[in-house]
This record gives sequence, structure tokens and C-alpha cells, in this order.
Amino acid sequence: MAERRMFAKTIVTSDAFLDMPISARCLYFALGMEADDDGFVNRTKTVMRICGATLDDLNVLAAKKFIIPFPDGVVVIKHWRINNYLRNDRYVPTKYGDNKACLTLDENNAYVLAIADDDEPTGIPNDNQRYTTGIPTVSKRYPQDSIGKDSIGNNIVPKGTPSSPSAEDEFEVVEDDELDELLASVVQKHEKSILSKQQKTRFEKFYELYPKKQGRQNAEKVWKKLNPSEEETNTILIGLKNAIEHDSRFREQRFTPMPATWLNAGSWDDEYQEDIPQQLQYQKKTKQKIDDEHSFDADDFLEAAVKRSAGHD
Repeated sequence: MAERRMFAKTIVTSDAFLDMPISARCLYFALGMEADDDGFVNRTKTVMRICGATLDDLNVLAAKKFIIPFPDGVVVIKHWRINNYLRNDRYVPTKYGDNKACLTLDENNAYVLAIADDDEPTGIPNDNQRYTTGIPTVSKRYPQDSIGKDSIGNNIVPKGTPSSPSAEDEFEVVEDDELDELLASVVQKHEKSILSKQQKTRFEKFYELYPKKQGRQNAEKVWKKLNPSEEETNTILIGLKNAIEHDSRFREQRFTPMPATWLNAGSWDDEYQEDIPQQLQYQKKTKQKIDDEHSFDADDFLEAAVKRSAGHD
């Protein structure tokens, strides 16, 4: 089996491909690297674990018709023949001959299910099936047409293919009107936000204002723990504006605390004196403390002297 794989620009830069979440696109590339010389993959779950994808991503690829799933868990890359060309001396036929027998090639050289006159999948290759002699040599390349509605084809699982007890668990049938909802759910999962919609809106106000855009996930965790109301959020924002104006740490970003640290410390309640740098405030407090410890009161001194004198008498 060949060790190198190719991907056609007409496929991976098409609008249909780029409309999918990035996680589904990564899964497509990973499946393409794992596929045999006919484009078949039998380890979809392993590939998903490798690239961090989910079953939703696999369903997106099937619903968008970039892969064709079979009931036994095997999938085939629909546009495999557009992506890859191998010489006959390097070609190793797939082990999944029963699955391959259910496919034919359309005019764009993409896999489609073999359809008989009654429009039902028969599982039997027709007479003009072009791949029965193996992958074409380099000198017999087919035109690399861009994909369209005809090229994408149908995603019907053939009745004559092998099945397994877990086949129903591998894929879900996704109708066209459910595809947008599925895509939205995949995008939401990969955003990895732990906040509710309401709290995320409030957090965005804070994070947009905070000058140091680092450690967002940790800041979200603290925000979730705080779970501030709308009024408390406004208090935090006012405190942040006050800190940005008067806290010397916010004058240089390298000294600015991380958002999570600032929230954890409840720093929105800190008080600052107008127009006095924080360092000067500290110095003033320190000097006052020293003065208090070494202050001299004449009345206290005279009273103590009288007591000592009375004791001697």
C-alpha cells in the first residue's frame, strides 16, 4: 500500500468543504491518510481518537457526502479517485471487495452507489464500471473536475452490504433540515466554553475590557464559580475600569495580573486614592505606621513620671 496521499484543491478548498467545522475537516484529512489504495477505512473510531474528533464530525462528513458509510462500519472517501492516482505496480486492492462492488464512478470520477433501473442499490457493479481493472496508471488520469451537486451524489447505504450488530451505532441518518443544527452543535462543542449563554455574554464584556488577553479558559472557570448577576457584573466592570486607571500594575502589561488571578482576588473591590500612584500610597501608609509607633505624648510622659515618684515615696 502506498505511503503517500494527496488531496485535490477542488475538494478541500470548495465551499462545501470549508463550511464544515474545522474538527470535521481534520477528520477528513486523517481518514484520507489512513485509507487503503481504494479509499476504504475500517478504523474510523481509532482515527477519530487520533485527531480528537467525535461521532458528530463523522456524521457531518457523511451528511455533506464527503464519505460514504457502510453498515459494517467501513467508510470510503467519496472523491478518492479525484484526490489520488497510483500506478498499477504500486496498487494494492482493498480487502473490502463486497463494499467496493456496491460502488461505481460518476462522470466526475467520484464514488457513487451502483443504482439499477428501479433506483434501488443492487450491490452489483454495472457493465461500464471503470475501476474493475485497478487504479489507473499515471498516463490514464481522469479530468479533475470541480465538485458540484452531481459530483456529491447520493448517500444511500446499499441493502446488499455486510452488516454487524454495532452498525446502527456507527452512523446516524441526518436529514437536510437537520444538517445546520448538527453543524452548530459540533462548532459549539469544539469552542469548549463552560459558561451558560447568559454568563458567556457577561464574561465577554469583562474579557473585552481586560487589557491582558491571556488565560481565557482559567478566567472562564473563575467566572463560572463567581456566577455574577447582571448587577454584580456591572460592579466588576466598574472596578476593572477603576483599576485600569489607578492601579500601577495595569500601566505595563508584563506586570498586569492574569484575568483569573484578578477575579480570584476580588480586586474589583479595591480602593484607590485619586491621582496618587499605588507605590506612593504604600509609602505613605508605611510612614504613618512608623510615626505612630514612635510618637511622643507629653501628657502621658508627665503622668507616668508622677506615678513613678509616688511609688518611691
